[in-house]
Amino acid sequence: MPKTKLKKPASEGDEPDLTPMIDVIFLLIIFFLIAGRMIQQGRPEITMPVAEAAMKSAKDDIRTEFTVDEAGNLYHLDTPIGSSFDTAKMQDIIEKKRSLPGGEKLKVYLRADAKATYGDVKRVMAACAAKGQTKILFASYVKEN
Repeated sequence: MPKTKLKKPASEGDEPDLTPMIDVIFLLIIFFLIAGRMIQQGRPEITMPVAEAAMKSAKDDIRTEFTVDEAGNLYHLDTPIGSSFDTAKMQDIIEKKRSLPGGEKLKVYLRADAKATYGDVKRVMAACAAKGQTKILFASYVKEN
């Protein structure tokens, strides 16, 4: 005849082990902190130069946007793609956009920080020219009268 085990009555001192729950809570906190920072980053903040005779162009054309910040970092829309010294990803993006229907009308919208060096901007423009992109628009603030 098999022996049956009798369950011991729960004593008053028995409590569930909360260690795994605390580990999970810490992991969730870390996840939300990192995810929150990634959401907040978005478009890089730059101080654009002021232009006295700037004109706003029409929005009916095909565009893509690149940003050069003060440190020489390069962004496509909101995504970092390298630096002004390594423009290979930028050239790939331009090449893909130019291969689309109507891509010959592509205009590159270049945002450069007021403290970005001329050398950084020149390298980005040279990378555009290497892929046959000559239509480049510069972002600036219009000076109020």
